Amino acid sequence: MLELNPILKKDSDLPMYCQLYRYIREEIKSGKISVGTRLPSIRQLSQNLMISKNTIESAYQQLVDEGYIESRPRSGLYVSELEKDFSCEKTSPQIKKEFQLQLKYDYDFDPNSVDLDNFPFSVWKKLTTECLTPEKGYLFKYDDTRGEVKLRKEISAYLRHSRAVYCEEEQVVIGSTAQHLVSIICQLAGLRKFKIAIEDPGCIEMKSIFRNLGFEVVGIPIEKDGINIEMLKSSGAKIVYITPSKQFPWGIIMPIGKRLKLLKWAEEENGLIIEGDYDGEYRYHGKPIPALQGLSNSDNVIYLSTFSKYLLPSICISYMVLPERLLKLYNQDYYFYEQSVPRLNQQILQQFIERGHWESHIRKMRNIYSKKHGILMNAINQYMDDRVIVVGRDAGLHLLIEVKNGMKEQELVDSAADLGVKVYPYSTYLYNKSSCVHPRIIIGFGGLKGDAITEGIKLLSEAWLDI
Repeated sequence: MLELNPILKKDSDLPMYCQLYRYIREEIKSGKISVGTRLPSIRQLSQNLMISKNTIESAYQQLVDEGYIESRPRSGLYVSELEKDFSCEKTSPQIKKEFQLQLKYDYDFDPNSVDLDNFPFSVWKKLTTECLTPEKGYLFKYDDTRGEVKLRKEISAYLRHSRAVYCEEEQVVIGSTAQHLVSIICQLAGLRKFKIAIEDPGCIEMKSIFRNLGFEVVGIPIEKDGINIEMLKSSGAKIVYITPSKQFPWGIIMPIGKRLKLLKWAEEENGLIIEGDYDGEYRYHGKPIPALQGLSNSDNVIYLSTFSKYLLPSICISYMVLPERLLKLYNQDYYFYEQSVPRLNQQILQQFIERGHWESHIRKMRNIYSKKHGILMNAINQYMDDRVIVVGRDAGLHLLIEVKNGMKEQELVDSAADLGVKVYPYSTYLYNKSSCVHPRIIIGFGGLKGDAITEGIKLLSEAWLDI
């Protein structure tokens, strides 16, 4: 019987199933495990290596999918025949990500998921049918580069009374995603390769966009009340991307005092603040926090938001509110840009808002998510009690928890995966990885049903605390 003796490191950035997969793959490619060799059964290898059967099964399944081994009915797993000059490294650069995508999870605490069951599909279908008529043939032609005028007017009116964002429809620019709109903002700023500050921890997608466009990115640490203003001042940055209504992933709400200091920084430096407001409507105690943009009397704040967290991610409709100085530049030099959101989709959304469905949907989802949030907190209190520290519990669709059991972050993720639960590492969102002193995990609840939230937390308790 073949013996496999890989060295699997629990503190590695790669989960153990990835490590086992790579070990067996390299042994096969190098010829150390010859063609036709029968591999140990999942049960045998689990006992020999003292790791879970799920870990073994995941590694074996990837090897089967890629053709390194084959399953023979009622016999077992055997090494397949490969080309002699085979040296493909197809999956190694992104192996960790690929494994995570292919694994099957019973409970996925994805912080980006939303509740699909309560989306008003019948209403959306009815509005779509109404728009798909010959009389509205203009919807299939090119649009204003900023987007449909009527939709921009509905957005500006809603922002005034809901988010305290003061703007005219001319200032609203619609785009498919927040990332797309930020790319336009960077071009408006001149691509002069100056420094852009981001929150640390913060949105990793924005960090990548800024770097891809050639800007120098600097991470500014988060304090208990938001971004460190003094470090921002000394950083030399001219643009800062922040999430003041609910900092991601900490869930901090920036108080008025710090907001005014941030606005003063922008005015003194002639800088720009990009205000990301991704789920500001979801607050479970008190009213939603007004946007930073409404406090500013200058042209230093760009308000950025999306409908993805409130409707469906696949709708892909976001928008930004440009200050006057950038709006003039946009109208002058970017008027030829084609609108990235189809006019048909914009018309459907405009009708959805105009007829009152939008505000009704927001009220309904706020209530639903509030109940899910309560279920999550009750489950944590019941199964984990004071053995975890919970951060950001008053708003949004996720929590940040610190587990006090001595495990490292990747061990927490791996042990959860072994029980069919997917959780998300906090360190992913750090600019300065060395600042991650305590292992923390992000728990999203938007896409899970109530009973699934409870059962998932129960399993996490077994994986992390019943040791």
